[in-house]
Amino acid sequence: LNCTNSPNTACIGGLIGATRLRFNKPFNYTIQSSTVRNVHVAGRAYFGDGQTDPPYDLYVGGAVGVLGTDRTGTTVQASNIVVENSNIESVGEENMLTYAGGVFGGIWYQNSIQVSNCISRNSSVLSSSASYETYSGGICGLIQGNATYITSSYVIDTIVNAITYSDGYTAYAAGICPKVYQSSYISQCISNAVVSASGANRQVSGIGICSSGTSPNNSNNYFIAANVKAGTSLSSAQAFNSNIGSYNYAIALVGSHSNSVANSATNEMTISKNQMRGNIY
Repeated sequence: LNCTNSPNTACIGGLIGATRLRFNKPFNYTIQSSTVRNVHVAGRAYFGDGQTDPPYDLYVGGAVGVLGTDRTGTTVQASNIVVENSNIESVGEENMLTYAGGVFGGIWYQNSIQVSNCISRNSSVLSSSASYETYSGGICGLIQGNATYITSSYVIDTIVNAITYSDGYTAYAAGICPKVYQSSYISQCISNAVVSASGANRQVSGIGICSSGTSPNNSNNYFIAANVKAGTSLSSAQAFNSNIGSYNYAIALVGSHSNSVANSATNEMTISKNQMRGNIY
């Protein structure tokens, strides 16, 4: 599947491009129990002649480009969606913000959006931009909204990478979501994704990257510290970029047959007081 455009906002997904329904009254809906397998979902967009006020944005998701609504009073739910053995690419040329997610490109706009029990397995997620910021996540590229959250979702054996070619902007990558905005949050999720970012400025996290005003409900998440390419040591790996939420654990690999996990939240980047915890991945 491929999308090329000179857009304001462009969306592409393995099942659905976007769900931003327009009605004159609230309209609740659910997407559930779907599987995407063995596909290459690619979006490429550029800033065209005659367009003004850049940047524009591109969302690419393994299942859904953008999950959301522009109507207040609406609840959107997505559950039991699996993407596996797939490649997801969001490629932005001049003046394009790019978002890529293993399941959703973006989860955003109005009101409550509830995501649960979604899985990205054995896939690759890549976002790149010639001149702006870029965001890659194992589940989604962006989550934003009131009472909006991702819970009980998993990223398994997936590679997540973000690249910017501009010295003035940042590449963001995270195991679950690299842009957690407003009061949205992530809880009870697990990622063993290999996470990396490239560019003059880059930021990576095992679970999410939060903006100001993010909910303190980011909690009880797990990631593999050794797979998060944040620095030269395990202690440089982090669940979130700031001390938001609690009980977010880094699993530090200790030899070939065992793993240990911090006894307290690792938002402060310390992997200490190890205790054995099995059956995490």
